[in-house]
Amino acid sequence: MKEHTPLLTVIVPAYNVQQYLSACLDSLVHQALRVIVVNDGSADDTGSIARRYCRDYPETVQLVEQENWGLGAARNAGLALADTPYVTFLDSDDWQDCRFAERFEKALERWEETPDLILTLPGIWDDATRRVLPWKDEGLFLQLFYPRGGDISACLTAKEAPLLHALEASACRKIYRLAFLKEIAFAFPQGVRWEDVQPHFYAIHKAKSIVGLKETGFVYRVNTGSQITADGGAARLDMVPVFRAALEVAWAEAWPRSEQRQVAGVFCRFSQWSIGQANADVIGPLLKQLHGLARRIPLGLYAGHGKKSALVLALLASPFYGILKDYRTREWVKNLTARLRRDSGGTYDG
Repeated sequence: MKEHTPLLTVIVPAYNVQQYLSACLDSLVHQALRVIVVNDGSADDTGSIARRYCRDYPETVQLVEQENWGLGAARNAGLALADTPYVTFLDSDDWQDCRFAERFEKALERWEETPDLILTLPGIWDDATRRVLPWKDEGLFLQLFYPRGGDISACLTAKEAPLLHALEASACRKIYRLAFLKEIAFAFPQGVRWEDVQPHFYAIHKAKSIVGLKETGFVYRVNTGSQITADGGAARLDMVPVFRAALEVAWAEAWPRSEQRQVAGVFCRFSQWSIGQANADVIGPLLKQLHGLARRIPLGLYAGHGKKSALVLALLASPFYGILKDYRTREWVKNLTARLRRDSGGTYDG
């Protein structure tokens, strides 16, 4: 019988995840795919666990050992070694659906076009409550890719559907055609957190065919206490340069205004969330940097993102941005926009 040649490589960056790595790799090694583990200078048993999987599954698992250069660099190192038609990423404290490769390959047979980019529909596992929760943008995902229901995704581009940019900017929920990534010189930024953001917008803008795969997706573990999304410290400041880079590319390449508006909208929401999460010693510098970027964004790009976003961003761009440092001001904005929503008949969505 002819041996099955995998169509997909999963790149798993790993840094000090000895308690999670086995579960992550167990979800992959029995599927028809290849795995590249990048041990990013771990100081615990992560490296020895990865080496054991290489010994036990030599046809499936490849290991890269490097110094601690960060998630973006680790992903880029794995990407440089991938040689299958498609590639995706998986964080080492999460796990993949056990039928991921099978469902992906079956879906490839259904689509008339060869997609540059496939967006999956992950799930969320809450470590604290031990419950599985729906993915954050499930409603928008289904609205975009399955507007009439059924099992076959619509094939979209960002020009046709700029709301694609508003989907959660996670590299792990995307499957990329490797030749497409090479064509657009795709790479993750290095040395900063929130490294998913700028590549998210860039890949969606460049892709000539984007489809959705609702039957599968990775499982995102939350409430472990170790995620950067829960960090209110200095890592919050990295959101500003990554959004600045994303916007500068969109401006330099003259992306359609509808796409630029979506990038600005994600910046709006990310800013509100980060202001709410930031520690007391970080909120001041964060607001100052947000103010510098908000001043550069044309007000027209904030249209259609809800009254709360418009109000917060007007404050950020104004000389009075510092008042957002006080939680009472943020609470006032929240209450005001809630009243506006009620007065508009509940149609407000920002």
